[in-house]
Amino acid sequence: MGTHTDEAKRQKQELIIKLNKMEEQTKFQRLAEYRVNKALRNLQTITDLSSHTTYTKQEADKIINALQDKIVKMKDEFKLGLKRIERGDKPFTF
Repeated sequence: MGTHTDEAKRQKQELIIKLNKMEEQTKFQRLAEYRVNKALRNLQTITDLSSHTTYTKQEADKIINALQDKIVKMKDEFKLGLKRIERGDKPFTF
């Protein structure tokens, strides 16, 4: 009798963990979609600056380099994040 109860508790705990992971994934996707679309809109406004005729090559290069540097840093952070996920690192919680 106790084994059946223990099994039911274990299954319930596994279901809760699975639902929490699904909720985290949904939240990530929602935030990522919002933030990426916002970034793309902002990038378009920077792209629109190219229609002005009052900038120098140095100014354009400075803008492009700043954006490229940020993209490289973002890629590195995602790679690091994936390594943490693969290792099973989790932040401290109560």
